[in-house]
Formats: sequence, C-alpha cells, structure tokens
Amino acid sequence: MRVRRLLIPLLATVALGAGCGQWRDEDAARVDGATVTMAELRDEVDVLVEHPTWPPAFQVDVSAGAQASEQSATLVAWLNRRITDLAIDEELVRRDIVLDDDARARAEGELRFQLELYGEQASQSGQPAAPLDQFDQLPAGLRTALVEREAAREALASSVATDGAEPLPATAEEWFEANEGNYERYCVSIIVSADEASSNGLLARLEAGEDFAAVASTESLDSATAAQGGAADCAMASQLTPELAGDLAAAEVNDVVGPLQLANGWFLIKLTGIEPPSFQAAEGVVRVDRLNARQIALNDWLSQASPSVTVAPRLGTWDAEMFQVAANTGPLPANQPANPAGGQS
Repeated sequence: MRVRRLLIPLLATVALGAGCGQWRDEDAARVDGATVTMAELRDEVDVLVEHPTWPPAFQVDVSAGAQASEQSATLVAWLNRRITDLAIDEELVRRDIVLDDDARARAEGELRFQLELYGEQASQSGQPAAPLDQFDQLPAGLRTALVEREAAREALASSVATDGAEPLPATAEEWFEANEGNYERYCVSIIVSADEASSNGLLARLEAGEDFAAVASTESLDSATAAQGGAADCAMASQLTPELAGDLAAAEVNDVVGPLQLANGWFLIKLTGIEPPSFQAAEGVVRVDRLNARQIALNDWLSQASPSVTVAPRLGTWDAEMFQVAANTGPLPANQPANPAGGQS
C-alpha cells in the first residue's frame, strides 16, 4: 500500500548550494507525458538561494559552499516538489479541469496566507523570517509558476473531495459557513495552583460560596489573570486540550470545571460565557482548518495515484511507495544517461 505524503509546500530540510555543472539541459524527471528539465530545476533553486529567508517556509535551508552530495540533495528536494506538481497537472488534464483567473487569485491568497503563517511562527521562535516580503521580490515568472501550482492543488483537492465526500469549500468563508458550529469561543476565568491538593482546597472554598474572582485575585499563581479576577482570553475548542474542550462543551455558563493539570499547573476553570461563531474572530483558525482538509483530500488521492515517473539516475532512484526520489549520497556520476526505470545504470 502506498505511503501517504504531504503535498503542501513543505519538504525535507536540505542545504542549497552552488550549481550542478554540465547537466543543466538534460531532463531531471518525467511524469507521464510531462517533463522538468535540469535547467528549469536549477534556475528555480538559484533564485531561492538569492532569497534566503523565503525557502525555509518550504523547510528548505539555504547555506553557501555546499558539497556535491549536498547539491544533489538540494535539487532532489525541489525535484520532489516538482514531480508532485507535474502529477497534479496530469491529473487535472485527465479530469478535464481548467484553471481560471478566479482560481489563480484565490490560490495566490492561500499561498500568501501560508507564507505569512510561517513568518509568524518563525518570529515567535526567534528565527529570522520575511517569506512574504521575499515572495514579492521573486522574479515574476517564478511567482506566477508558484501561484499556478497552488491553484492546481486547490482544483484537484476540490475535485477528489467530490469523488466520495462533500466538496471542499472554495473559500475560507464558505468553509466557515459549512462548519460554523466548530468556531464558538469559550470565555473563562481561571485559578492556577501548584498541585492538585491546593486546587482541591480552593475548589472546596468555591463550593462553600466564596466568590471565584476574589479567590483568583488572592490565590492564583497566574499573576496576569489574577489581577483581573481570573479573567482569561476566549478560545475555540480547537485551541484547547481535548479534555478541557470536552469539559467546557458539557458545562453550563458559571460552572467550574477542574482541577485539571495543564502545562503551567493545576487549573480551576469557570465558564463565564460562550461567544457565537464569528468569521472575523476565527479567520486564522478557519483557514488552517480548510488547508488541513485540503491536505487530507490530496493525500487520499496521492495514496492511490500511480503516475509513471522517470528520474535522472545521477540524482537518485524513484521510490514509488514513498512517492519521492531517494537521493544519491555520493558525488554525482559523470555522463550517465537517464534510466527509464528510475534506477542506476
């Protein structure tokens, strides 16, 4: 059975180095009737090297002075992405699906969202990141190609979802409307204790009639919320632990749940209100949820897909089970023709 593999623009981390010499004009891979040449592959990699904070959004690290084996791994990493692109393109042809300008505009929005999301995550972890800014600095031809490939993913995901499931909504707004109940926000107040015994002691005081806000103000170890009588942010179920989300879903407003052991201690949690679903408040989560659903649809298709793939032997061998190129680890062999079986001569 074929192993599922992610199709979103995330690839194994590799190093981007210098060029690969005289093989630029030879085919790097063929997928059914489509081809990616070494020149096309190398040209795209060269551009990525010039924009070093952008490639990490695709989990591709940039480093100078790479050795020959690293050059090979670099091209293979990007080649894996291109093989997937070509397989999707060929499937769209078989399904008689044609991309239009509206599809491309939506795809560019999704691609920019993914890059912006990566930038936020990188900044939070202290890593330099400006992938969206650098995307705008890419040559127009490459930007257009990346948007076209994103549009193809969108189109195929919508098509395969209709094969045996509900169609993938075309926009985040439509996804929200179809799944509105998932985006209620639970508003809570909290009391944080160091251990379960302390938390149970405070719960007994609440059950005896003491005011939650007063107890939180004097007893909670979380100083930020204690200063507000325990009041914390509102959150959707998907942003909470499964146990806490389940407890709050079963609770009535003003109920106290806990003690629960969470990341920062033992919690007593009072449900103070439930905000109705709002696309504006939930947009980021909605778009991630839709992207994940798209990924599942593409993975399901990929697990059944069996395109004919031929890879230049000097880059590696084709692993049909993993749907990826197994890269060579040594220096690139010279003057070696492509092998239709995708293996070494």
